[in-house]
Amino acid sequence: MNTSNPTVTPKTSALEVERFSPNIGAIVKGVDMCQPASAPVAEELRRLLVEHKVLFLRDQHIDRAQFVAFGHSLGTPQRFPFVPATKDQPEVIRVHFHDQRPPRLNAWHADDSWRPAPALATMLIAKKLPSCGGDTLFANMEKAYDGLNNGLRNIVDAHNGIHCIRYFSHIMRKRQLPESSITETEKRFPPTMHPLAKPHPVSGNKALFANKAFTTGIEGMSESESQLVLEELFRQAWIPEYQCRFQWEVGSVAIWDNYSSQHYPVADYFPEERLMERMSIIL
Repeated sequence: MNTSNPTVTPKTSALEVERFSPNIGAIVKGVDMCQPASAPVAEELRRLLVEHKVLFLRDQHIDRAQFVAFGHSLGTPQRFPFVPATKDQPEVIRVHFHDQRPPRLNAWHADDSWRPAPALATMLIAKKLPSCGGDTLFANMEKAYDGLNNGLRNIVDAHNGIHCIRYFSHIMRKRQLPESSITETEKRFPPTMHPLAKPHPVSGNKALFANKAFTTGIEGMSESESQLVLEELFRQAWIPEYQCRFQWEVGSVAIWDNYSSQHYPVADYFPEERLMERMSIIL
């Protein structure tokens, strides 16, 4: 069982921190992303991220270069290989849906779990939003692990999950890319394994590390057996007590922890437009 207390946030800097929901999320005030974070502020944000799993910052009306510079002050941005990067800032990708490109990201997932070493943090900023809708849900997967019954927890503690890029392969086929190109991409990014109960690299707390987008099997189990277990594990993110729901505004930024949370972008706004810019960061 995890023993961290997410309700206590000692004040160690000029930042103002308000819990967003009982089990996940915090609103952080006092940060101006027009400039890179100072060393003390960056350290505090990293601490708060581990504690609260996702941080929300409002009214950050910044350009792409400022977004990247702030990311660099927190850690090392990691390039994303499956979506074309922006030309001026290759660390950033645009997540853009509109009437000619319907949203398709409505699934619970943790970014980069298909990597052997996933980036701990993802930063997302809202640039254009629909008149309503387009929220993002977040789930605390440490709470999800703690909430497992003993039988399921024993299985989780004893096994690794198999993670792969099957989701991106499917998208590449829908775009009618050559099969040879897809095969080459799959060779570059072969399946990797992570513990189903993955200790956090900073806190050491175990989190349930299995998500519907990228976890395709369980090491040592037959396909049918692993799918039964995985479907039960995927459902843990659905439990409302582990969740929060964030309503975006233009200039809102979310920074989330990929080891201890999952997120679900709600695709309820078609045919309106939603444009976000995203960056993964190794802390």
